[in-house]
Amino acid sequence: MRCEKQNLLISLSKHWKNSNYSITVFLLVLFLSYINSFAQVQTGSFVFEGRLRNYIVFLPQNFQSNMAVVFNLHGLSVSAEWQMNYSLMNEVADTAGFIVVYPNAISNDWNSGSLTLSEPNVNDVGFISTLIDTVDAHYDIDLSRIYLCGLSDGGFMTNRLICEIGHRFATGADVAGSLRAGRVYSPLRPFPMLICHGTLDNVVPYNGSSGALSTQAELNFWIQENVCQLNADTVLLLNLDPNDGCIVEKISYTNCNEESSVMFFKILGGGHQWPGGAAGLNPYGNLNKDINLSAEIWKFCKNYHNPLVDLAFAKSLEISRKYFSPQIDTLVATVQLSNPKEHQVEVLAMIQGESSALQDSFQLFDDGMHNDKNSNDNFFAGIKFLSGFGEDMYKVKIYNNDLTTGTSPLCPFQSRFTTAGPVILDSIPFGVVPGFKFGFKPYLKNIGTVKTINTIKLKLSSNDPWIINITPVDKNYPNIQPGQTIGGTQIFTVTYDSTSFPGYFNLKFEVSSDDYIYWVVDTTIIVKPTEVENDLVTPSVFKLDQNYPNPFNPTTKISYAIPLLGGARGGLVTLKVFDVLGNEVATLIDEYRTAGNYEVEYDASNLASGIYFYQLKVGEFISTKKMVLIR
Repeated sequence: MRCEKQNLLISLSKHWKNSNYSITVFLLVLFLSYINSFAQVQTGSFVFEGRLRNYIVFLPQNFQSNMAVVFNLHGLSVSAEWQMNYSLMNEVADTAGFIVVYPNAISNDWNSGSLTLSEPNVNDVGFISTLIDTVDAHYDIDLSRIYLCGLSDGGFMTNRLICEIGHRFATGADVAGSLRAGRVYSPLRPFPMLICHGTLDNVVPYNGSSGALSTQAELNFWIQENVCQLNADTVLLLNLDPNDGCIVEKISYTNCNEESSVMFFKILGGGHQWPGGAAGLNPYGNLNKDINLSAEIWKFCKNYHNPLVDLAFAKSLEISRKYFSPQIDTLVATVQLSNPKEHQVEVLAMIQGESSALQDSFQLFDDGMHNDKNSNDNFFAGIKFLSGFGEDMYKVKIYNNDLTTGTSPLCPFQSRFTTAGPVILDSIPFGVVPGFKFGFKPYLKNIGTVKTINTIKLKLSSNDPWIINITPVDKNYPNIQPGQTIGGTQIFTVTYDSTSFPGYFNLKFEVSSDDYIYWVVDTTIIVKPTEVENDLVTPSVFKLDQNYPNPFNPTTKISYAIPLLGGARGGLVTLKVFDVLGNEVATLIDEYRTAGNYEVEYDASNLASGIYFYQLKVGEFISTKKMVLIR
């Protein structure tokens, strides 16, 4: 909205010098007032850690800067839009004057700590932290009044977010969720918490399950964390709707440390529901109509401000690349901090091996001398020489200590790199498929000597405008042992526009292990028209022909052949020119090519007269010939 107003001002200012000056000013003020006087639902999206993430924002009538925000998380298998329509929080926000943000999980499943998560490497904690910054950039919110609530899986996620990035929120509310069994929760401070749960909930049982603590155990956790006195205020609320099959007991713990509190709405006879929510959207048990939970959440939250809003914390983490040669390369880690009050800070990067016991750390600096940007710009960087690092996968985590407050918030961002492999594209044989398509069968090779690469996925993409479609987008590969080559059965089909196809594809192959991309190969594959039209000309042996003419001045043609026999499926082709001393003077070909006959024209205008050599390499095949340039 802030940006929309600015663009409108620029647009209307073009009329500033017109004779209708006063009318223009009047219309400008009137139109801006018109924008602000009506509530709006907007959608947004951004790419976070390689995944497109999206969300919905509700702006109340008379929206302005410095408003409070409630983040409202949906449950398992539903969406942000469903949660917005079900919780009816927009009605409360429009009256009370606050913003509501409804984020969407990947595959409608938050990474709340479940052991059965379909995509366990999705960083939802980092996503929500980045979403806060994104919403602030767009709407100029009050960062001290950010509140959090969630239903079911969103309630589990609420508990995780509070305990991992609680420095970003003022309060939290868990509706029909709980704490994950066996998981360690460590909030940074006494944290105001509202809990609501139905005693007949058959989705997240009130008495707990193998994967979730009971509601009473969750309540006890927050009572203990907030050091609350046990003299709770218990009230049985009026049964305003005797036909809803349930009543509400409100239990309040208000005598807690640092002015925190715990409030519990116990829905006696209630199901897996959001009390006061829209009827007919959720079939799981009795829906209580005695209270409007969205209004109760706002009443609980609105008077709290986040005491850690000025805490220094990490906003992002980047490492220089994903694959490093062990014992040779150097890792650079860069972290951006939010440090609004310029607190004194210390930033460390911790490296931990996946299958080895190796652990190491190094300090990051903001002095302009350690590959950070400029001194005192809140970009911290550090350099680590990977001496002693064997073949393995490694995690990089950041620890930043706010020395002014003595608080160390958890950084929700981590990165990974590997010294294993690398896994390379050994070859990419392909063939013509009817309907202006090509079928590709990539072979992968682990050229490492120690570690087996597990849970491999190969993704194919391209920015070529003549490519219409690639199916499938990715393929799973078996584990690859050191030195092993696998493939040939996984087929990618590329459909192209025959009217604009120039005879080649620019392709990007991304190789991941355990859903982390470690190796990326960008390559160009050339397809000659004769190869497409006539498969009978495919050669049976490798061949490098004598250049013609020879001697030459200054151009000559070099022909070569790549067969389709046994393991010789084509592959990475290099054709280079050397002088008599063995110095490379030109690279004519350095790309993947399939079996076929090829010809390249070489222009030696920049070379002096003399004897030169050209060499063809395809896999283990190497052939060298002599040519003479006469000027």
